[in-house]
This record gives sequence, C-alpha cells and structure tokens, in this order.
Amino acid sequence: MKDTGRKLLIGSGFSLLALIAVKFADIVSSIVVARLLGPENLGMFTIIKYLLELLCIFTVLGIPTAMVKFLAESDVKAQKHKSTRAKVVSTSFVSMLIPTFLVCVIIFILSDRIAQNIYHESRLGFLIEISVITLFAMSLFMFGSSILQGIQEIKKLSLARIINSIISLPIIIILVYYGGLKGAIVSKAIIAVMGVGIVGWILFHGSRFTIHDSRFTVHDSRFTKRLLNLAFPIFLSGLVMTPALWIITTRLSMTQGFAQVGLFNVAYALMQIILFIPMAVGIPLIPKVSELNASNKEELRSTLLTSLYIVGLISLIIAMLFSVFSKNILSLLYGAKYLDAWKILIFLSASAFLASLGYIVGYYLIGVGKMWIGVLFNLIWFTCVIGSSIPLVELYGATGIGIAYIGSYVILTGVIFCFARKILSTSLVSLIGLVISGLLFIGLSYLGVKYFYGKAFLPGSILLLVLFFVVEYFLCPVKSQVLGTVKNILGLRL
Repeated sequence: MKDTGRKLLIGSGFSLLALIAVKFADIVSSIVVARLLGPENLGMFTIIKYLLELLCIFTVLGIPTAMVKFLAESDVKAQKHKSTRAKVVSTSFVSMLIPTFLVCVIIFILSDRIAQNIYHESRLGFLIEISVITLFAMSLFMFGSSILQGIQEIKKLSLARIINSIISLPIIIILVYYGGLKGAIVSKAIIAVMGVGIVGWILFHGSRFTIHDSRFTVHDSRFTKRLLNLAFPIFLSGLVMTPALWIITTRLSMTQGFAQVGLFNVAYALMQIILFIPMAVGIPLIPKVSELNASNKEELRSTLLTSLYIVGLISLIIAMLFSVFSKNILSLLYGAKYLDAWKILIFLSASAFLASLGYIVGYYLIGVGKMWIGVLFNLIWFTCVIGSSIPLVELYGATGIGIAYIGSYVILTGVIFCFARKILSTSLVSLIGLVISGLLFIGLSYLGVKYFYGKAFLPGSILLLVLFFVVEYFLCPVKSQVLGTVKNILGLRL
C-alpha cells in the first residue's frame, strides 16, 4: 500500500507538471496568434480548431480511454477475463484506425463544400485540407499517450507532453509571423506530427512497451465487444460536450462574422486558466475517491464537500480578479483591438467558477464508476447552452454566447446541487452561499467595469475586492483549516 501510494503521488506530481506546461504553452500561443492574426483571421483559426476537436471524437470513438483500463488489467494474472497487451493494443488500434481513416478522407473530399456552404469563406477549404493531417496525427497521439498511461508510465507520458509543449512555441511564433493564417494552420499540423514522433520514440525506446507486446492479434470479436461497450459512454459524453463550441462559434461566424469569433476565443482562452484549478485537483482526486468509496464512505463525503468548497473558492477568486480587471488584462495580453471582449470575459469567468464545481462532481462520478450520470449532466448543459445561444447570438453577438454559458451553468449547478445533496446527505448551505455571493460580486464587478472610468476605477475596484474578501472570509466554513495550513507553510505558530 505504501509503494502504491508513493507511485500515485509521484505520478500525480508529474501529471500536474505536464498540465502546467501544456496550459502555459496554450496561453502564450493564444496571445501570439491573437496579436499577429487580428480578430478576423483569429476567428477563422478558431473555427478550424473547434472543428478538429469535434471530428476527433469520431476518429477515436472513446477507444484510447477505454484501452487504458484494459492495459492496466493486462498484467493481473488472476483476472477472470485477462487480456494480453498484444490483444488490447492491436484490437484497439485497428478499431480506432478504421474510423480515423474514413473521417479524414471524407473531410478532405468535402473541405471545399464545408468552406463554401457552411462558412461562406473559400479560403477555409485549403486550410481544412491541411488540417486533415493534424486530425490524423492528433488521433495517433491520443492512442500512443493512452498506451503509456495504461502501462502506468506516467512520468514518460508527462515528459512527452512537456517536450511537445516546449517545442510548439517557437514553431507557432515563427510560422504565424511569416505565414499568417496559413502559418498558424501549418504549425498545428507540424506540432501534431512531432507529438506522434515524440510519443512513438518514448514508447519504443524509453518505456516498458515493446514491439513484441504489440504483435497484432485482431480477430477477437469478444474482446472487441468489451472494448466498444466501455468506449461507448466515453464517446457519448464527448459527443454531448465538445460539439457545443463548434456549433455556437459556427453560428456566430455565419451571423456576426469571424471577428466576433476571434473576440470570443481570447476570452475563452483566459477561461481555461480558471478551469486549470479543478483539473489539477482532479489528478489525485479520482484515485482517492475510488479508494474511499471502497473503504470509508463517511470520509468520502467529507472529502468531496471540502474539495467542492475549496476549489470553488479558489476559482471564484481568480474569476473575480479577471472580472474586475477584464479590460486591463485583455489590453495587456492581447492588445486594444480585443477590448470589446471584456463582457464576454466576465460572463465566461463566472461560468468557469460554476463549472469548477461541476468538474469536481464529475471526477467523483468517475471515481465511483457512475459515468452515465455524468453523461446526463453534460446533456443538460448542452441542451441549455445550444438552445439559449441561438437567439442570444443573433441579438448580442459573441457576448450572447457568454450570457448563454452563464445561464446554462446556473441551471446545471442547481441540478448538481440536488444530486450532491442526495449523495452527501448533509446541508449544502455553505456551497449555496458561495455560489450566490460569488455571482453577486461578479455582477457588481461588471457594473464597476462598465461605469467606473479614469481615477474612479482603481479605488472603486480595490474597495469592491476588499469587500469581496471580507464577505468570503466570514462565509468560509473551513477558514480555520485553511489559515492553519497557511501558517504552517509560513512557519508561524498557530
């Protein structure tokens, strides 16, 4: 048990380091691309990026994630339905390669029609054709990464992601600077192909995976059925969430133009900084939930409630700072031409605060094996955001998407709280108070940014932030534990 815990802690640390590197590279590249391309070209780049994310669902079909489970079980000799690595890897590869190849061929053939009939922009046809290379490489990268994860080479997987992130920055800067929009699209293809090369090299030269392990034994219909049965809810969950961005940004480009998509993209990139908090917590939380679910249900409830509040509070603090200084952040990072995105940033910051709570509940569901409930939550969010964004985009452009996001997450948070109240069997007054106070202060920050000008802005903003921190301090049910931890870190007496 001690050895398992040590490996889990080390693996979580490397995963966290890789996540930080990837997020940092994403933010820096988004700033570079936004400044060099301008809102309109950035909008077209964003459309293709979201299109690739959507198509990737249909190329991998949830198979890489399902493969992780079977690879992890492959060395357990007492397993009743033991599957060798050769069977798992080869069957998974063929099952994924067929849809990947078909989707790539179809998109390549239809690229000009997609550009003309959907986006009414002929330039996108050639760019989509180039992006087919990216799509194919992305699918292979996910497959190779899942092999490393399944054989528990977390350190090597993290190293591959860090190397790919470091290499990507100079490639993006050089190609976008000299090639503009085409350079941005080509850079994604080059980075994706290099990622496959890095993972492949690590697989065959730096891990416990060998070519002998991957000898093809694909004619196993029984295992293929088991693989696809596990992959289906994973695929369905992705199919519910991922298309939302593509659908609403496509609608935005058709009705308001690509420049509005560019404004939305910079705000959405900053939103990901807030979501980094629950994603980082999720690395150690999933195995911890799995352990407590089997051993100590009472401690599980306490851990979940504490995790929800602390993650929500940290996310709220960042969201509040992003809201109060939205114009300053956009101007500093992306330039004055993106200042109009300040409203979108405030709405998405509030949405990210609420989404952080949903992320923690989602990790809990993975840990206890109730993935279909997560699919239901995703479906509720998808229905709300798509249904509301269609009229709101017509009225308010990219800001309408921000409004649709916050409205959808308010509804989803209410549903999640009803679920959490049932599984925790305890009062959620503290969490409800956090949500209400958080949304209230973000609303006040919106008014402050809109109506405070010149010399009045800084003192008004500072006063609002001081009031915010005072209220949250007195509302916090775990402030004694948090303060004790901080004092211990600082070496002070309690």
